[in-house]
Amino acid sequence: MKIHRRGYAALISVVMVMLTVTAVGLTMTVMSADSLLSTMRFDQGTTLTYLADSCAHDTLLHLRDDGLGYVGTHTLTVLDGNCTVVVTNTTGSTVDVAIDAEQNNYHRLVEQTVDVSTDSVLLWQEVED
Repeated sequence: MKIHRRGYAALISVVMVMLTVTAVGLTMTVMSADSLLSTMRFDQGTTLTYLADSCAHDTLLHLRDDGLGYVGTHTLTVLDGNCTVVVTNTTGSTVDVAIDAEQNNYHRLVEQTVDVSTDSVLLWQEVED
């Protein structure tokens, strides 16, 4: 009795090609999901940067108009984001400003030092959590 092995070789070849195609497809899916997540985080970071800068500019306008009368804690709402602004008088006409921009549980923190008497920004920096 003769056993035909040519069919087994073809079957194994087809299975190997299918496994390779499946592995490539899964790899591409994972890479695509990771790329999408990175893009979403980048967009969120950009939006928060704009929100923090907008709140910082709004604070500068209030300091220009109200001077040291704007010292305290203020909350600003812009679209679906919030900024908590804390203005403290350090010495004379110099104030420190801490801005926490928040949207969808992401945060961006900005610090400013402003001389109210000359409307000069002495420091403007983004800080880590």
